[in-house]
Amino acid sequence: GNATVDVPFSVGAWILMEEAVATARSILSKYRTDAVAAREWDFRFDTAGRLQMELFDESAAASEITASTGTALVPFIWQFVVMTYDGGEVSPVINLYVNATSVHDGTSTETGAYVSMEDLTGLLGIGHRNTPTAAQVFQGRIALPFIAGKELTTANISALYYIGQRLLGLRD
Repeated sequence: GNATVDVPFSVGAWILMEEAVATARSILSKYRTDAVAAREWDFRFDTAGRLQMELFDESAAASEITASTGTALVPFIWQFVVMTYDGGEVSPVINLYVNATSVHDGTSTETGAYVSMEDLTGLLGIGHRNTPTAAQVFQGRIALPFIAGKELTTANISALYYIGQRLLGLRD
């Protein structure tokens, strides 16, 4: 976003969690809490192991949009996790997928007067947040992470899922 309007985007990765679920862990994020840069977004799983996406508007205090699944991820197996965002601030649609299957209905919860994310100086974190030291460090493996500058379709996600299965040797 540019502090006025958001743009659609999608993020995802293959993950293999190697820990018991009890701590929130970031998968991909642009999240920093020091004075130099600030929070933009965080794709993670929460303390119950459910996928979660948070978008932050740092111009409006305590303003964010959150979407979560109801089903927990399974530790110790490879899973393909994806988030899509349509870029609509008024009625935002965030979808979450596990193994190319929708696990979320697109609804989200808005806190504060969210307008849009801002293109801040935070670095992309893969498997952690930059806060300014690494936090919510992912325990396990992450493969084939990606960011797309559009809202991926279910067909796009399915294609990436099958390609990833072949690249990781999970399918003939």
